[in-house]
Amino acid sequence: MGIPLVKTKLAAFAIGASFSGMMGVVFAAKQTFVDATSFTLLESTTVLVMVLLGGMGSVPGVILGAAVVTILNLQVLTELSNWLNQLNTNGVVSIPDALSPAKMQRFIFGALLIIFALYRSKGLIPARNKRYDPEKLKKKVAEVPASKSHSLVKETTAAGGADQ
Repeated sequence: MGIPLVKTKLAAFAIGASFSGMMGVVFAAKQTFVDATSFTLLESTTVLVMVLLGGMGSVPGVILGAAVVTILNLQVLTELSNWLNQLNTNGVVSIPDALSPAKMQRFIFGALLIIFALYRSKGLIPARNKRYDPEKLKKKVAEVPASKSHSLVKETTAAGGADQ
């Protein structure tokens, strides 16, 4: 009775690992050479920001977070850098090269992580969990005859629990 927890978790892990392996093959074919320096701290931080920004446990949220971070990274930061460089070359504003938004990517991602951790900890699209009404659950339990519920408990314990 119920979901076999160990088998379900093992299947989820195996499916995730197989998809990771397939994408590793695609990445290696594209790069032609892969070593430990292929993955930097910035790439790990980018993936972390994508997941936390969108909302952990929510697939649409993670997709939205990935889109927002990618647009921020590829469009907004580069356009802002180009605009500030243009102002710098025209002599309007003197900005050091180290303060370029493209070079401050880690700082911007860190600020996003802190802001979302403080003010929107569940992400842009939080995971939707089932909400149970305690009154309805009590009624369902009351409707089950006592002998039937006792036999269900006896079968579960005799079989070694629901995790098997």
